[in-house]
Amino acid sequence: MFKDEQHIWNILFTALFLALAALAYCMLLLVGRMPTHLPLFDAVLIVLATFRLTRLFLHDVIMQWLRDLFLDVQVLEDGTLMRREPSQGPRKTVSTLLGCPWCFALWAGFVTSFVYFLTPHAWFFIFVLAVAGIATLVQLLANLLGWSAEHKKITTERL
Repeated sequence: MFKDEQHIWNILFTALFLALAALAYCMLLLVGRMPTHLPLFDAVLIVLATFRLTRLFLHDVIMQWLRDLFLDVQVLEDGTLMRREPSQGPRKTVSTLLGCPWCFALWAGFVTSFVYFLTPHAWFFIFVLAVAGIATLVQLLANLLGWSAEHKKITTERL
């Protein structure tokens, strides 16, 4: 049926996501926390918190240990680490997920939104993540401006 065993693992993880989403939906209905509207400010906070969680898990050094659990890591003779994605299996699916911002953001957005709707106590943590997300965006913008200025300086010096 499937020419590649990896498709089966990807389908299983997709089914897991859909099952968790259905369970979360039922749970929110059961506890009476299903939203009828969402203030724009809170929606922006959820988006920024999702952005920051995605950056945290996919790019930040502090979470490299987690990404390494799903990679084949080898220490070379010179002491450097070589990281490779596994060729197949569930580790490959998770490794791919932890390497794809679009894929992981779906999971992060699901978790952030669910926790936001489940309890008002989550608002503080979502706010902190959103502030960190804004700080990350400001840092990325500052880096972009610095790189642009450096490029213009080098280009001008060559003239």
